[in-house]
Amino acid sequence: MVYFIARYSDDLVAAAAANALAGGDSASRAVAVGMVLGAHLGVEGIPARLGEEGLVEWRRANALLDRMPLLKDAASKDEL
Repeated sequence: MVYFIARYSDDLVAAAAANALAGGDSASRAVAVGMVLGAHLGVEGIPARLGEEGLVEWRRANALLDRMPLLKDAASKDEL
């Protein structure tokens, strides 16, 4: 898990693909890798084809995130 986070720290999609190809319990690793890289990269780390253009509930999920006080009040992810 640490390998995927360190090796693909700027590319969530590449980390997910490498994790899946590694075999074993890739689902459990994917949760941890996704949480860490998601916190590091933010929503901007998700390509549009996998996010806004690809997920039916993308707008609803973003609306829920906007209701979270910490995220709503932060001007940028650097403030988090």
